[in-house]
Amino acid sequence: MKKAISMLYRKQKPQCCIQAEESILGGILLDPNALTRIRDRLKPVHFYIPTHGTIYQAALDLATRQQTTDLLSLEYYLEDCGLLAEIGGMSKLVQLLERTVCTANIDKFATLVIDKYQRRQSIEAGERIATIASDPIATLESIYQRSTEIVRDLTKQGIDSSRSNTIAIEDALKGILDGNEAAYKVGLKAIDCQGGLRGRDLIIVAARTGFGKSWMGIYLSMQIARTTQLPIVFFSAEMSREQLTKRFLANCSEVENNRLINNTFTATERKKLTKAAQTLAKLPIIIDDTNASNLTAAKIRTILDRITDERGQIGLVVVDYIQKLGDRGSGHRHGVIGQLCGEFKDIAKEYNLPFVTLAKSNAAIPKNVRPYRTLPTQMISVAMPI
Repeated sequence: MKKAISMLYRKQKPQCCIQAEESILGGILLDPNALTRIRDRLKPVHFYIPTHGTIYQAALDLATRQQTTDLLSLEYYLEDCGLLAEIGGMSKLVQLLERTVCTANIDKFATLVIDKYQRRQSIEAGERIATIASDPIATLESIYQRSTEIVRDLTKQGIDSSRSNTIAIEDALKGILDGNEAAYKVGLKAIDCQGGLRGRDLIIVAARTGFGKSWMGIYLSMQIARTTQLPIVFFSAEMSREQLTKRFLANCSEVENNRLINNTFTATERKKLTKAAQTLAKLPIIIDDTNASNLTAAKIRTILDRITDERGQIGLVVVDYIQKLGDRGSGHRHGVIGQLCGEFKDIAKEYNLPFVTLAKSNAAIPKNVRPYRTLPTQMISVAMPI
């Protein structure tokens, strides 16, 4: 099966346009200023013919040094680099120049070359996914996760290839001036004084056991869900979905969690709980209690992709808590936690959302501070943003 799929791909006509590649290079030789129109988006790797990529890279190098990319300059530079014979000598450069009449269509040719490159990458990705799916040992979950990663990387390459630095700067400035940068005030001074929770930020909330890490995650989730009505995704690596739901009810109803767990609440508190349940049912809060050993960055991405497809932009992601994840048997836990933080930051940037991860702190406990019910803010450290 795998071999048949691979053979099918190879029987297809190669995804390339040699004439467009040659026209681009000839255009650069004919009019060195033409390079400025395409250099931000067209990269050497986009060329199908390796020697074409080499010539284009040489032109980019000369332009970076503020030197012209005419015929003689390119020849001398390639010769100095020991690449002239590799690309076909001076005759190859002359041939490219002679086949080019003007540079009017160089932008269109660049778009075509990039398009063909992305199609080649798509075919390669399809072959990789077919290979993964053909592995009889692989589980379906691992196949889905690895396939999703391949498609995500492919999509990201496509987006990056189509955006120039100038466009990215213009978009960033427009977002700032128009006030479109998401920033959520949550009613906590330690967070709001730094601008609130912003998209693309990783926020680490650290506290000792029993000092309110989960409470903080629940509070932030409810605040943003109320004010934005955007989906909130809470990954609970410590508590089950049922346990965490009771915590949400306790927070919303202001009924003590222990009374709720032990069913010792009063008739008045029962009314509060009923009202809180109705309120929570209207909030777009999604709880995921995947086992900590299975909750990887790839798994989180897969879940976020599904929710984004179904509900649109996500408002907040919370993980409770980071030390539960990764290889807990590793002798290098600091390295594992650092890697997880890097992956969480990538997710925050990729999905344009604030990512809050709760963390267990080993700081010493002041003798005059009692835990949990008073929720002493001095025992909760909020590091933001990363």
